[in-house]
Amino acid sequence: MSKAADSILRPILPAIMILSLVLAIPSQAYAQGRTPEQRVAFQALTAIEDPAARIEAAEEFIGKWPQSGYVVSCLQVAMSSAAEIDPESDLVIDYAERYIEAYSSRGEALAFAYAARQLMELGAGSGKVDEYITRALDLVGDISNPRGQSSVFTTAATIFAAKDDVDQAIDYQRKAIDLTPPNQQGRANVILAGYLVKAGQLDEAEGYLVNALLQMPDDQTAREAFDSLAGQRARGRNVESWKARVLGEGADVMLAESEDEMGTKQTLAVAFAKLGVLTDRANSYAEELAASIGPESGGAAFLAARTAVGQVRLAAGNHRGVFEALEPVRMLAGPYDYELHLALGTALEVIGQDEAAIAEYMETAALLNYPPIMERLTPLWEKVHPGESLEDYRTRLREQLESWHPEGAYDVPSDWTGKVVLAELFTGAECGPCVASDLAYDGLIAYYPRTVAAVLVHHLHIPGPDPMTNSWTEDRREYYGADVVRGTPTSIFDGTDSSVGGGGAAAGKGKFGAYGWTLEQHLAQEPLLAIDLEGDLAGDEVGMDVRVEIDNTELRGNENLRLRVVLAEKEVHYEGSNGVAEHRMVVRAFLGGADGYQLRAGKKKTRVRDSLDLSVLQSDLLTYLTDWEAENTDRFRNGPGFSRKMNEIDRSQLVLVAFVQNDETKEVYQASVFDLR
Repeated sequence: MSKAADSILRPILPAIMILSLVLAIPSQAYAQGRTPEQRVAFQALTAIEDPAARIEAAEEFIGKWPQSGYVVSCLQVAMSSAAEIDPESDLVIDYAERYIEAYSSRGEALAFAYAARQLMELGAGSGKVDEYITRALDLVGDISNPRGQSSVFTTAATIFAAKDDVDQAIDYQRKAIDLTPPNQQGRANVILAGYLVKAGQLDEAEGYLVNALLQMPDDQTAREAFDSLAGQRARGRNVESWKARVLGEGADVMLAESEDEMGTKQTLAVAFAKLGVLTDRANSYAEELAASIGPESGGAAFLAARTAVGQVRLAAGNHRGVFEALEPVRMLAGPYDYELHLALGTALEVIGQDEAAIAEYMETAALLNYPPIMERLTPLWEKVHPGESLEDYRTRLREQLESWHPEGAYDVPSDWTGKVVLAELFTGAECGPCVASDLAYDGLIAYYPRTVAAVLVHHLHIPGPDPMTNSWTEDRREYYGADVVRGTPTSIFDGTDSSVGGGGAAAGKGKFGAYGWTLEQHLAQEPLLAIDLEGDLAGDEVGMDVRVEIDNTELRGNENLRLRVVLAEKEVHYEGSNGVAEHRMVVRAFLGGADGYQLRAGKKKTRVRDSLDLSVLQSDLLTYLTDWEAENTDRFRNGPGFSRKMNEIDRSQLVLVAFVQNDETKEVYQASVFDLR
């Protein structure tokens, strides 16, 4: 390898190894059956210094908890421990085989690929490395999701690169990139650039590094690789001018190929600001964002745009502009919105408001060790609070956040228009990150009266089996589509304003702030129709009577309007692996089906009456759960099926929620809630 190629590859190789370590960790989607007791036991065995004793502890763990989500990780520990003793021993291969068997329920191709990579990294079983990666590539077509296929190809590229078969590595890395969404290709592009440099293809490597750096301007690996390449490509000319030119040309290509011009300008504005190039373009794009993306664009889009504006203004030294950009979205920001907290905290620190800066940094630091924030917070804390423990303070804050609940109740404004907002949450009892959103939605239910907020919680089998799921909640997810409900948690207000992502219990307060802000934006809108909902419960029969009145003549003629009426249970007790035991406003059925009822096109008034038999519903829910259980045996990690089938319905906890929705735009015009007593 040439010195030039080595200087490019050296900063990139850690990225390959980091990616390998990430891939070695089983997906959170399968992390079921991990109790606190098991977590403590697993952490204890990994801390054992003697490899033989570590293997013994791993075997004891597997024998005690054979269905635990930590079994695969225990086998990884045992494999690496055996290699530590003797990398050529048959024991290493024995554990590799057991690892493949345990992981195969999640995908045979992935199991073989990950086992091959681990053996390669351990310097063990070279013959098996070739055998396993060949099997993985033969089976890759059996993987249904592009992300899984991409992981296999990335792993294959890593293995072939380690064998100096660069052409094969390039081929498989290209396949991995083709299966990766454009906005997530940054790290993969850096790795491919390293292979291209090794092959002497510097022109193409330059293109991939530019693309990666524009997407990931904070990535130190990409920066170092780009700096090294710049030193060679500039050939004695001004290196900074060369960087600005090639980054500008790369940005032009991104814009020309983009289907979302403002989204791309947002990405580029931040990249230019952080890289210290093309500042005029960065400022221009930032002002476009500030002018064109407001609250009406939705909470997630508004927050992202204003955060970008704040970052650009901070880089330019415009601290007043930072506050002007970020204060309007401050309530939308949770602990994971660290870029906003970093920008605000830095601006506050620069103007001498140290305590306020600490408080801003702590919005993230209470939960996360985000390096750029910790690098500013730690010395500032020592300056302002000498002798006091920063870690103790972070712990106290985290404990306070974990026990948070909203205080008081929403004061409905005197100029309320009568609008009732529909808030929908897609969640799962096995979903760890759903905890924050579950608690935040509990906060919405407690804080906002039902006269202004209609809340529905749809349970799904994501990432694991959830016995509160039913055919209607699955239909509702399909209605919005995988582009909107990409997973759990997903929150949707009035059918159009969606956001994804959650966190642990300590992130619940932040999610409540974001959800509440969004709800109130919709609450300020004028309702375009009226819903009069009544219901009754007589024995097992739920009756409903709904009158819809549309004064707006243009809306009245819209043939895409549907009335939907949902039966929800106010409280259901069930504890899944994420620890949430009380579930509220759980969707049990859609009267008239998930498609609802067609409104009378052109008519001012529509009346719909219908009923539902709870004994039949319970039977239907049981049939659904039993059938799903039989068809998805591989999804259960703690036994052959559901520990409880939650088909029984508490008659004292029932609520009807009606809403009118445009099936073309998905917009919800009005909602109504009726408590069945």
